[in-house]
Amino acid sequence: MDSSKSSLLLLVALFLLWGRCESSIFQKHKTHVLIRNDLQEQIDMTIHCRSKENDLGVHMIPPGGSYGFSFRPNLFCRTLFWCTFEWSGASRGYSVYDCYRDYDRCFDCTWSIQSSRPCLYNARTNQYDLCDKW
Repeated sequence: MDSSKSSLLLLVALFLLWGRCESSIFQKHKTHVLIRNDLQEQIDMTIHCRSKENDLGVHMIPPGGSYGFSFRPNLFCRTLFWCTFEWSGASRGYSVYDCYRDYDRCFDCTWSIQSSRPCLYNARTNQYDLCDKW
């Protein structure tokens, strides 16, 4: 193999390795997700969040309580965290972070989980008015 092909191969290998290192100059900003239990019924909510790479386990959130986690979106913006929410006979699922949807929308993504819908805190209006359907 000639030196130009070797150099290119080495450069590609280093680029891929840097994308796996948290301290890499290629890494995106750190993102924080906070999930609040704002169920109108004032009951405990169980959540289970995971991405393709990470299973964050099952957590119980009391009324008015919260659970949070932090991560760095991957180099190609394919990070997605999906959570299931369960309370008193109900079960819902929602992507609390989708890099394509949220990368420019929030670095601190705070969700208010309500019986009827999940709502993201909007820093521009200081309200939970970025709501979605289950």
